[in-house]
Amino acid sequence: MLNIAIYSRKSIFTEKGNSIENQINLCKTYCSTYLDKKSEINYLIYEDEGFSGKNTNRPEFKHLINDIKHNKIHILICYRLDRISRNVADFSSTLELLQKYGVDFISIKERFDTSTPLGRAMIYMASVFAQLERETIAERVRDNMIKLAESGRWLGGNTPYGFNIKRQSYITSDFKEKTLSILTPNDSELKVVKLIYSYYIKKRSIRAVEKYLNSNSIIGKKGGHIDITIIRRILRNPLYVISDSTSHKYLESIGFNVFGIPNGNGYITYNKITSISNTTNCIAAVSNHTGIIPSYEWLNVQSQLDINKSKTPRTGTGKNHSLFSGILKCKKCGSNMVIKFSGYNNNNIPYEYYVCSGKQNKFKAKCTTRNIRVAKLDSIILEKLNLYNKAIILNALKTSLDNFNTNFENQHIINIKSKIKENESLMSNLIKQLSKSTSEFVSNKIMKEINSIDNIIQNLNNELSSLKSSKSLSNTIDHATIKQISNSFSNLNATLNYIEDISQKRLLIHTLIKCVIWDSDNNTVEIILH
Repeated sequence: MLNIAIYSRKSIFTEKGNSIENQINLCKTYCSTYLDKKSEINYLIYEDEGFSGKNTNRPEFKHLINDIKHNKIHILICYRLDRISRNVADFSSTLELLQKYGVDFISIKERFDTSTPLGRAMIYMASVFAQLERETIAERVRDNMIKLAESGRWLGGNTPYGFNIKRQSYITSDFKEKTLSILTPNDSELKVVKLIYSYYIKKRSIRAVEKYLNSNSIIGKKGGHIDITIIRRILRNPLYVISDSTSHKYLESIGFNVFGIPNGNGYITYNKITSISNTTNCIAAVSNHTGIIPSYEWLNVQSQLDINKSKTPRTGTGKNHSLFSGILKCKKCGSNMVIKFSGYNNNNIPYEYYVCSGKQNKFKAKCTTRNIRVAKLDSIILEKLNLYNKAIILNALKTSLDNFNTNFENQHIINIKSKIKENESLMSNLIKQLSKSTSEFVSNKIMKEINSIDNIIQNLNNELSSLKSSKSLSNTIDHATIKQISNSFSNLNATLNYIEDISQKRLLIHTLIKCVIWDSDNNTVEIILH
């Protein structure tokens, strides 16, 4: 049984021209003439009369799309392309949906049949124009946003600390009423901002600022904790600096395109996160809100932040001697255990401690888990790990390899999709050449190449479907190899002592262990394997 959907649409109720009934009859005639007569045909009729083709918000069209998604339709046929949509982007989206669910599409007037190579080429051509339209719209929006940013207008996003958002109405040059968002000062929060700057200049440490705010019960927006990320964002933001020639020059020196006349107001930034090689749209513009931090003070803070950034090592970069950093958690509060340094011994080796991050990062009930030397806790964990049954380790390694197989399978899918995309790009370029060609000989050559690429794409899609339907690329695992590896874990200390690189030791541990939970009250650990 071949389920053929006939879609007909007419903008106004009329019997003139290509009426609904005429469209349906023409579609049925086409099917009986050109389609495979061996298959029994079941017609499904969808009629939208009195609806425009400017969008897809039509009752029967929605019904049609729903039936397609439920695999009730094999072929969709209409009298003319614009019966589906007059909007190129909407039409392209519909074609993509049909492709996804394996539904062929026929348009009688344009001889558009996606069951043929030429029909599929037309799909790619339609997609090219749709993509062009989308990119044009996106570029227009970006240009408008850039112009608004250059004027210092707030363009939305999370409300910055120290300000509230107020909606304000205005009348455009063509007498239309519109609204915009403006920043209004929140005096109590701005006092905190000033405090953050002054205390940072005094202590030269974001962590010290965080500790001071917490100990004095100073909260963030919506009663939240002001953590180091929020503090760093406040200290880096030109929103608070009083604009003058000095701040202008500094912002230009770090890659901003600066707009507006320095007048004591703060700056609004746009496209701050951008690549170093492309700072074209990285904008800082003098806004309408008053700045509160003098430029010399703000620049002093920027200088100190840069100094601290260059000398402070990131946690977990491998410069500590912990084997379990990143997977060690606190039993009491569930927070990560982080590494803290406390001086050096006579051999210039740092004293390293595991410290619950909940002691510093929690605004209210701070964790009471006691600190412990890294070497001591690592020794406790390794001692317990060496007591584990080989069978448990074997199973954990098998699970890890299963996960590896799954990741490999996912990578294979990504590679196939990449090849499909490359060939579709080649197809699009050939179609562009075909549209410009005036030579029949050249056109025939291009069409042969299009057909060849189309076959490649179909084969790749078939391979992709087959791969997605299978649960795994391979269910066979080399158990002998796993056993050999597991034997090395029977004396884990000896294995780790053999490896010199601390990052390699850590990698070996992380391969086997998912998480370690430290209970300081009972001096015990719980090891959770993969």
